[in-house]
Amino acid sequence: MKWRDTRNRVALGLACACLLFSGCGSKSKTNVVTVTVTGGTLLFPAQTETITALVQGATDTSVTWDCSFTTTTTTTSSTGTTTSTTSKPAACSTATNGAVGDISNPQDTTVIYTAPSTFPDQTKFPSVTVIITATSKADKSKSGKLNITLDSGIHVTVTPFTATIGTNETFQFTAGTTNDATPNDVTWFVTQDKPPITTTSKHCDPTCGSVDSTGKYTAPATLPTTCTTSTTSTTPTPCLVTLVAISKVDSSRASAATVTIVTAATITFTGISPTVALQGGILQDILLNAANLRSTVSVLYQGPSDPQPTQVDPSQLNIANASIARLRLNASNLKMAGPAQISVQIQDPNNLGQTITLGPLSLQIVPVRPGLINSLPDSFTSGSGSLPGPITIDGGFFGPNGQLATVQFNGNNQAADPKTSTPRQLNVTLSTVPSGGTGAAGLYPISVINSSSPPSIAVSNVAVQPDFAGTNPACIVNTVNLPVPSGSTAASTVPSAIAIDHILEYAAVTEEATNTVQFVNIASVAPNGVCPPPVNSVAPSGSQFPVGNLPTSVAIDEFLSPSPGNHLAVVVNNGDKSLTLLQIPSGAVVATVDLSTLIPPATTSPSSTPTSPSPYAVGVDPFTHRALVAFASTNAGFVVNLDPAQTPACLSGTAPYCPVASIGTNTGAHPQIVFDPDLRVSYVTPGGAGAMSVVDLNNLSASALPPSCPNPLPSPPPTPPAGTACIAASPGGAVRTLNSVTIKTATPHNIDPARGGTVFISGVTSASTSSPTNFNGSFRVTSVIDPTTFTYAQTAPNDTGGGGSMSVVPNPFITFAVSSNNQGIALNSQTHVIALADPNTQFGQITFVKTPDETVSSVTLTVGSFLTTPGTTQEVGFAQVGFQPFSNVVVAFTRQAAAFGACHSNRSDRGLALKRHLHAAADLLWRYCRGPSHKSGPGCKLVQRQCQCGPAWPAQAGSYRAVALAVHRLCQSAPRAANGLHFHHRGSAHFHLRFGIYGKPPGSAGRGCRRPRHRGQRPAD
Repeated sequence: MKWRDTRNRVALGLACACLLFSGCGSKSKTNVVTVTVTGGTLLFPAQTETITALVQGATDTSVTWDCSFTTTTTTTSSTGTTTSTTSKPAACSTATNGAVGDISNPQDTTVIYTAPSTFPDQTKFPSVTVIITATSKADKSKSGKLNITLDSGIHVTVTPFTATIGTNETFQFTAGTTNDATPNDVTWFVTQDKPPITTTSKHCDPTCGSVDSTGKYTAPATLPTTCTTSTTSTTPTPCLVTLVAISKVDSSRASAATVTIVTAATITFTGISPTVALQGGILQDILLNAANLRSTVSVLYQGPSDPQPTQVDPSQLNIANASIARLRLNASNLKMAGPAQISVQIQDPNNLGQTITLGPLSLQIVPVRPGLINSLPDSFTSGSGSLPGPITIDGGFFGPNGQLATVQFNGNNQAADPKTSTPRQLNVTLSTVPSGGTGAAGLYPISVINSSSPPSIAVSNVAVQPDFAGTNPACIVNTVNLPVPSGSTAASTVPSAIAIDHILEYAAVTEEATNTVQFVNIASVAPNGVCPPPVNSVAPSGSQFPVGNLPTSVAIDEFLSPSPGNHLAVVVNNGDKSLTLLQIPSGAVVATVDLSTLIPPATTSPSSTPTSPSPYAVGVDPFTHRALVAFASTNAGFVVNLDPAQTPACLSGTAPYCPVASIGTNTGAHPQIVFDPDLRVSYVTPGGAGAMSVVDLNNLSASALPPSCPNPLPSPPPTPPAGTACIAASPGGAVRTLNSVTIKTATPHNIDPARGGTVFISGVTSASTSSPTNFNGSFRVTSVIDPTTFTYAQTAPNDTGGGGSMSVVPNPFITFAVSSNNQGIALNSQTHVIALADPNTQFGQITFVKTPDETVSSVTLTVGSFLTTPGTTQEVGFAQVGFQPFSNVVVAFTRQAAAFGACHSNRSDRGLALKRHLHAAADLLWRYCRGPSHKSGPGCKLVQRQCQCGPAWPAQAGSYRAVALAVHRLCQSAPRAANGLHFHHRGSAHFHLRFGIYGKPPGSAGRGCRRPRHRGQRPAD
């Protein structure tokens, strides 16, 4: 019993011990210490690196540091077997003079390693690897290592990398070594081993030639009996050897050149092409015709002013093959006009050290007119006194340092900087800059002259812009009233558009409220733009002439013959879908052109009345005497003949004044048109939909309106005119499903699937008797399924139909991706830059399209911005723009605030977007509506673009829609809701149109209209 008690007590004690130490019955677990070392593993000479150790598994994270290194020796046996042997690690401190670097500033977890100042001597320390070891203080059996490879940073290149050398000839190769200050610090040898070539490749000299310490290679006297063959052929010719250069500092770095050894044969030099070179160029290539050419050939060149021939730099000569070489003449070779001589020199294979000279052949260097692309900047402000820096002129044939070119600005000589100028670019600091006074701003010539060349001069332009902020503020120089015709009850004439006859000096202003056009004689407006005008100056005068209903646009043909009797104003009448042609200045109606039947009427619902789109804008090509008419909210326009001497085939009406072709456009409700007289194309703005279209009135596609097709169609169906087709019978001819209409034609529709287009659908009837819909109208093709099937979109109920006909107008060949809301458009005829105005955006309100390279950029206009002064909030409503081409200034008109901004377009460098700054000085800012007493109060609002102020001031106050801009010697502005045409002086001899909105009520009764606000200082009327 006692033994049992004792045994029980022992067992209980062991159980307690197990509970206390929590280890009984299993193997005990302890923390495992690990050490990780991190840092850079590839270092250059003298580079330092902070090495970090991370200890895990111990509370003591500190380490001790050690630096050691190994070397690796590589040997190659006689059989070609390569063996590498790595030494045992040795302490870095044992290397003499820190040859492998060492560690410093050891800390608990970091140390700094510094690589040796020079790359280790590879004869003593080949392929060194530095080992940084960190040993845990908590557990000295645990350590981590970081291996560092030392990189010399040396790279070897051999020039040239290929050469063809004749037997017994010598040729100089050059070795370049980066990060090695010692020239030619390489060891040369020649090998015939096949690629890949290594530093241990077998040497083959002297049987395959030899190379000295400078890189001069000497070919053997005869071709080697054993030649290197290519990797893809066993043919022993050509005989190839490889020239190798190994860095003396880092033997692991080498480069090679391939040498083709050929039997030295006699060279013949038979000609050069071309035999004429252009003086002043930066380079010109001359082809040398010869036989048995080798790299050992050199070329002697003697220019017109050279006393004797000299060898051209080998880099200028390229041996293309055994019979053609290219000699590249540089700017110094081309600096002087006159006869030059080219000779070919070769080593004499029969007399070592001697040369044979072939030639010379003659080359004539001729002077040419300088090339001139542009000058940067292309504009600056008058009154500045000097440019902020030199003006850069890009072109060509200026000669070395620009020494052949004489630069003139506005006829005055300017000095080009010889230090920075080149044959292609001149840098000039202008010494004479127009400043101050009337007439300073405008377009001034930059001329580059080579007096020895006929013709000798190339000219570009620089725009000097008016100094709006300083010496040349804007002002109104004259005003002409636009009287309301007798018997009219309209509160305002509501001017809608303006165009200028630059020859007769008349402004044509269309007036919607009175359905008239007014011709205003502007020849006597403030001669020379004097501001204020002379006391005896004559105010402009004008007369009104009736046109059609709701005139919205006007353009002028001022080159009809005989002149001036046949100058025409072409007016678009939006209300009755017609054009009125009037003589200037008599106002006699030459013709009225009906446009109402050109586009088939369409409906949007079964209950609505079919209507066709209305013409909205017109542009004129005065060279072809054709008018381009853009229709609102459709994808097509029409070309109308204006030349009474022509008898064209008309789409409708009778010759000569009739539409002759249809064209594709992209238009919304308010398109505008501008014509470029140099490029002979018209640009049509989207005006609310689509993209900007480019129309060439000289190259019109054959077009026709939908024909009259018999119903029912006979079999086979008739062949309609080109570009038209008859539509299949109901119910399969037209099927509308989910707002997509599929048309099946009885004859091929001839729609180009790639180009697409707009279709005119006419005469299609609905198969439905209870709720028929209309399939007809003008539509953009959405897809071409096959030669007789296409689709277009039309929002209407599902339906079927057929019969009728169609015609297609191809899409324009060129479009510009701009905002579809762009309305206003203006052209700089000098730079061919187009300005567009988008009234429905707060950012990028003015878009610039640079047509020569088809680039698009934009500028954001803000309230109060001026020169370098930033604005506040974004301005909106810029619906119209005008371009002053001679001072490169854009005037923008905002319809919502009736404000004007002037932007100057200044390109600061090639390929960069145009810089523009908003000039707001002396621009008027008016509220939407203006009452008779100019008092503040409630009740002023806009209703459907009409200005309404209180019950006593009805809607006759007029719309605030913008008007078109044009450019003449003075600014003409036709205010939208007033009876005044204003002439503004913009501080120079050239002026910009400006439009105001002056809401003018019919009487003095009524209140609630706001006082006008001014931006800057409002000029006196």
